[in-house]
Amino acid sequence: MNRTENLFELIRREEVVIWAGAGFSLYAGYPSGKTLKDILYHRLSKSEKRHVRKSHDLPKLAEEFVSVKQGSRNELIRLLEEEFLIKLPKSTEYHDKIANIPHFNTIITTNYDSLFEIAYKGNVQVIFSPQKVSYINHKLPQIFKVHGDLSIPESIIITNSDYNRFFQEGTENDNLWTVVKERLITKNILFLGYNIEDPNIEVIFNRITEELQSHRKECFLVAPSLPPLKRNILQAKAISYINKKAETFIDELLINLNKNIIKDHEDGVVSTDTFSKYLLSHDVLFDLKPVNNKFRAGAFRGANDSVKSRLNFTVESTRQFYNEFNDFIIGKNVGQVVIDSKNIRSSDFRIGDIGIPYLDDSVKIILKSIPRKKLNIDIKFDNGFDFENLPVEIYGNDPFYEIHCKLKSAVLILKLELKDKGSSVNLDYQHNKVCSKINQEILELSFMENLFGGVEFRVFWDNTNKFIKQSVPYQKHFSDFANFFLGYFQNLRLVENHFKVRFSTIDISEINEKTVEVLKEIVDVIKSNKLKYTWKGIMEATLFNDSDEIINSLKNIGNENALVVANEREETKITLHGQLVNLGFKQVQVESPYVVNLETVLKNRMKDIQVASKTSKIIVSYNSEPSPINQ
Repeated sequence: MNRTENLFELIRREEVVIWAGAGFSLYAGYPSGKTLKDILYHRLSKSEKRHVRKSHDLPKLAEEFVSVKQGSRNELIRLLEEEFLIKLPKSTEYHDKIANIPHFNTIITTNYDSLFEIAYKGNVQVIFSPQKVSYINHKLPQIFKVHGDLSIPESIIITNSDYNRFFQEGTENDNLWTVVKERLITKNILFLGYNIEDPNIEVIFNRITEELQSHRKECFLVAPSLPPLKRNILQAKAISYINKKAETFIDELLINLNKNIIKDHEDGVVSTDTFSKYLLSHDVLFDLKPVNNKFRAGAFRGANDSVKSRLNFTVESTRQFYNEFNDFIIGKNVGQVVIDSKNIRSSDFRIGDIGIPYLDDSVKIILKSIPRKKLNIDIKFDNGFDFENLPVEIYGNDPFYEIHCKLKSAVLILKLELKDKGSSVNLDYQHNKVCSKINQEILELSFMENLFGGVEFRVFWDNTNKFIKQSVPYQKHFSDFANFFLGYFQNLRLVENHFKVRFSTIDISEINEKTVEVLKEIVDVIKSNKLKYTWKGIMEATLFNDSDEIINSLKNIGNENALVVANEREETKITLHGQLVNLGFKQVQVESPYVVNLETVLKNRMKDIQVASKTSKIIVSYNSEPSPINQ
C-alpha cells in the first residue's frame, strides 16, 4: 500500500487531524509566510528598514517590526487585519470540501484567516485561548488556532517573544498546549500548506517530537515538488512525504471516501454519526435498520431531483433477457426490469458522487421507467361532459410511446406505435384495488363511459387554449365495464343519501353477484317501497281464536277485496360493504289470496290455516314503525 492509500485509510477510520498552514490559503488569495514577511518589511519607513534585517524569518522580522515601533503592536495587528479580515477570500472551495468531511474532528492551524470558520458555517468550535478550553463541546468539530485569532489581538502569536511566551512552562498557555498535545498523541497528523522550512512548523513540530518522542503517531506532509534535500529532512523527522498539491490531494480523498463510505460503515470502520453526516452533505438519503447489534443502511436515494444517479453494469444474459431489456431501453415496454445479483458480472452504481456497493447476494438491480414529460390536461366531450386537471405521464421513445392517465381510482394506459402508414393504439385500464370515494368513482367512470363509448372530445393542456380534437373508437369491453360499475356506484350514492350512511374503502373484488342483488333490493325499496315478487309458496298462520265470526271470515278470502298481510316484529337490516342499512319493519301482502285448506278448517274448526296466491305473487314493503297485528 502506497503512502497516499495508507493515509486515505487512516482518514476513513477517523484517525487523522489536519494541521493547516498558510500554503493552504494561497488559492483563496491570502499571503504565505514569506509574502507576509515581505509585506511587513515594505510597510516600514526607509529609516526603520535600517534597523530590520530583511533576511530574517517571519518571527524574527515581526519582533524587530514591533521593536522599531517603540514596542507597539498596533500597526502589526492592523496590517494582519487588512490582509486576513478586511480582504475577502477569492474562494473557499477546498475549505468547504474539508468542512463536508466529518471524518476530521480536529483541525489545527497556524493561519490568521477565517476560511475554516466560513466553511463550517458556524457548526464548529473555534479555540484559540486557554480560557476557551474548558468550554470544549465534543459534539462539534474543533478548530485550534494556535497562533491566535484577530478578534482578540492579545492572542496573536507571530513574534519570537510570542513563541517563547506560549511555550513557557507554568503559564496559562499550558492548558491549550496540553489539549493540542492530546489530539496529536492520539491521532495521526496531516500537514497541509506547509514548507518544511517554515518556522511555524519548525518551532511547533520540534516541540511535539521532543515531548512525544516514540509515542508520536504517523505524520504526513502533502506538498508539490519538494527537492531531494527537503525530502531527506522529512525522512529524518519520520514524516511521510506525498508529492501533491493540497487541492489535488483533497479531490482524490473525496473520490476515495465516496467510493468506500458505505462499505466502511458496513464493516464498522466509520461511525454511524460520521456516515450519516457525510451522506447527507452529499444529498443522499437512506434508511437505517438495526441488524445484529449494529445499524445497517439501505434504500439509498437522492434528496432531490437534482441528484443524478448513474449505473454501469455487465450481465450474463439469455436471448430472452436481452430482448426484454432492449424493449425496455427503447421504450417499447414501460415498467421495470429486475436483474438478480447472480446475473450481474460487474457494476458501478452511483447516486450523485456516492458509490453504492453490493453488500450481499440479496441485492437486485431494478430499473424503472421515468416519464419524458408530465402535464395536466382538460378533456371536453362534445356531449357536454368535462373532465379537468387529469395528470398525464408520457413514456417511451419514437416510435413507441405510452401515455399514462393518472386517475385517482385507476390508471388508463394508451400504447402507441407510430408508423409511416397510420399508427396502432392499444388500451389498458388498471383500477385500484380499493375504491375510496363514491363521488370520485362516479366522476371517473362517467369519463370512461364517454371515452370508450366513442364520444368525440377536445384535449387542452398547459392552461392554454391549445387543443387537439380526438375520439377513441368504440371499445365494447371497456364500455361495458364502465357502464356496469357506473350504475353500481350511482346506486351506492342513492343508498348513501337515503339512509345517511357512507361507503368508503370498498375492495373492488367484493363487488359480485351477491352484492349486486343486495344493492338492487335496497334501491327498489328506496324507489317504490312496494316490491312485487313471484311466490309459489304457502303462508301458514294460526288463528288467535276459533269463534264463528273468525271461521266464517275465512270464506271471504279469495274475493277481490280480500287482504292477507304478515308483519315482522323485528327490523330488517342488511350489511353492504361494511355499512348496516336499516330497511325498517317488513310487511308481506299476499296478492289474490285464498285458503288452501279451507274445507278442512271449516269442517274441523282448525286454527292452523294455509294461504297461497292465485297469481303466485306477493307484495313486500317496509315501514318505519311496526304494524300492530297480522291481518
